[in-house]
Amino acid sequence: MLNTPTSRTSSAARWSLWLMHLSFIAIIAGGIITFFHEKTGTIYLKMQETTHEYQEVRADQSFTPHPLPFYLKFEAFTVARHLPGRPNDYYNLLSVRDGESKDSCWITANRPLLSHGYRIIQASHDEDYRGVYLDVIYDPWGTGIAFAGMLMVMLFGSYEPFGNSRSMLYSDMYHQYYPFFVNYRESL
Repeated sequence: MLNTPTSRTSSAARWSLWLMHLSFIAIIAGGIITFFHEKTGTIYLKMQETTHEYQEVRADQSFTPHPLPFYLKFEAFTVARHLPGRPNDYYNLLSVRDGESKDSCWITANRPLLSHGYRIIQASHDEDYRGVYLDVIYDPWGTGIAFAGMLMVMLFGSYEPFGNSRSMLYSDMYHQYYPFFVNYRESL
């Protein structure tokens, strides 16, 4: 007997197909928005130094200063060691002051500071651990749209309108189009 979808499955399959296409469009749109609207730059701070701007590196290797909507201060630096003599992770204590409020947080290379739509990421440090290089990324829309598209792929991508892949592997309808699977089925 052939595996034919019912009208209900057919309607669900059409919705699933449209939602998958919509999710891929969201991922591509998020990438395009990021490409055209993302702002990136660097900050170099010495211990106990405060700044409210970052430097954008242009194509001709010149620097353009851009203001941040908050003040950033480099408070402390520490190295976590897994084995004696071998660093495991580098931690920077940064304080963010926005008007009257002041927050402090530890950042590492894989745990950035998120504030006012900006991501502050540890990029490098001085040899004496008294200065730090930070990457600044501002992308309020593109990353969120792309992540929403990825979430849609995860939610709607698992729907299989003709049954699961294991039942398709053993159905006769599937094998008439893919002779390789017939040989695989016979070898089992």
